[in-house]
Amino acid sequence: MREQHDPDKDQHSLQGDGQNKRSFGHYDLVRRIDVGGMGEVYLARQRTAFGREVALKVIRSDLVHDITARKRFLREAEVSAHLKHDHILPLYEFGEEQGRLFLVTPYIEGGTLARRLQAGSLTLSETHQLFTALAMAVAYVHKRGVVHRDLKPTNILLDTEEETGQVYVRLIDFGIASLPGIVSDAALTTAGHEMGTVAYMAPERLNGIAAPSNDIYSLGMILYQMLTRRLTGEDPAIMLPRPLNDIVQHAIALDPRDRIATADELRYAFEDAYQAVLHTPRPRPAPATPVVTAEESKEQPEAVLAEPTTDQTHILGVPGSTASSGARHTGKRADAAPGDGADARFSFQPVRLQCSDNLERTERPVGAPGTTR
Repeated sequence: MREQHDPDKDQHSLQGDGQNKRSFGHYDLVRRIDVGGMGEVYLARQRTAFGREVALKVIRSDLVHDITARKRFLREAEVSAHLKHDHILPLYEFGEEQGRLFLVTPYIEGGTLARRLQAGSLTLSETHQLFTALAMAVAYVHKRGVVHRDLKPTNILLDTEEETGQVYVRLIDFGIASLPGIVSDAALTTAGHEMGTVAYMAPERLNGIAAPSNDIYSLGMILYQMLTRRLTGEDPAIMLPRPLNDIVQHAIALDPRDRIATADELRYAFEDAYQAVLHTPRPRPAPATPVVTAEESKEQPEAVLAEPTTDQTHILGVPGSTASSGARHTGKRADAAPGDGADARFSFQPVRLQCSDNLERTERPVGAPGTTR
């Protein structure tokens, strides 16, 4: 979410000027990171924890008496307090100061997935790493009866480890999550009044339905965006490899009953699709036909077609493979399953060279190492 510079919002900001830094409770504010619909987020230093850097989220001053905004803040803190997972941002503290609710989390310098996608395309390997971690986090909360209901790239932080460069996913913002045993607030769930981002919102959300299928749909939309930097339905459409396309379409089916059932199943299916795409060989280009001049052709022995022999020879363009006697090789991998993309064909015909008696007779396919012309 981009930082907004609305003057009306700035007047409610906690930010002090450069020479007169403000404090909020036992936190010294460094700078404002972001401002959204419900609150402002600041980089701050916690005096009671040896000045460690934290992210301080404070409800906007113009919303301190807004019942819905306060409930959303409370919901986010309550859910986060009971979750402990490597890919979910933990809660350090929750409270109220100067009449304003606040919550404190670790400060993540890497920014959001949305910002990363704006900077450029992800590789398939990067998508695999990030989406796998995200699906694990969602599976974890679902097993605890929690549905996030607002999954989107701006609610996914990317945390880069300094020593290794490894990137970790940190899921945030459980402000409209549904909790087990707690009746959802009418302002957050009533049909026609759903909160969330429409582009990633499951159709059944518009009817006030809160279920894990909501998050599966959002995950499918996020996966497609990670692979293409676009949302589904945008023009021009981008064709994905079939294994990946099948996963996306199965995740964003309009009817929840037609979707992949769980986040774990989605992760396993994505892993299979990733491996299938990763190991699908690319079609090999046909070998170039050498150009032989008239003078050179007079110097070359005449080549005539011959039946294959029992000698093992290298197949054209496939290092280390062999052709056996009595069969014309099509160039298809022996271990390839039908339709797996590995059946690009080329012709194989051994030739017998007519040589003088003082030369050794050899048989090799055209273009094989050692063939003389």
